[in-house]
Amino acid sequence: MDIALVCWLALTGGWLAAAVIAESLPSAGSPATLRRRVGWLTAFVLAGLGGIAGLIGGGAASAQVLLVAVPAAAVAVVTLPRLRRLYGGSAAFVTAPAAPSPPGLLARAAHPLVALPVQVTALALVAVAARYFGGVPGLGAVADGLVLTVAVILLVAIGVRHALRHSALAEHALVGRLPRG
Repeated sequence: MDIALVCWLALTGGWLAAAVIAESLPSAGSPATLRRRVGWLTAFVLAGLGGIAGLIGGGAASAQVLLVAVPAAAVAVVTLPRLRRLYGGSAAFVTAPAAPSPPGLLARAAHPLVALPVQVTALALVAVAARYFGGVPGLGAVADGLVLTVAVILLVAIGVRHALRHSALAEHALVGRLPRG
């Protein structure tokens, strides 16, 4: 088996796992579960960023790697600081492991800039890996535009979904703090 194939598949698998974990953050039932998920997500993201840096450092600087490097840079700049704050915020509840997750903490976990950059990076990596190994069988160069259009629509839909979920959780957290009457 080709070592490049193994590296691409491992990197793609790691980012897909990170995307799934990022999607599950707002559904954490307890702060301990949220803290564990944030820890795993941070580990996968750091390993994935290291893998992408290794590709770039190894001389794989092409337009395809640039397609992955741009959202990965967004993950490093935007998502990692938010994950650090989430990890610290959930640490405040370590002494009460059975307590339900506070709505404000879940709203922070549902912020679009937590999951969306990770998911965009994973989708870009899947596209680049498929292209790197000869593209999708049965699709010619004409179908690339259609695939790109579907990918953009999918990313917009994911972004809108994250924004709506964050908005609903943030409203729930705010309403819970307003005085009654």
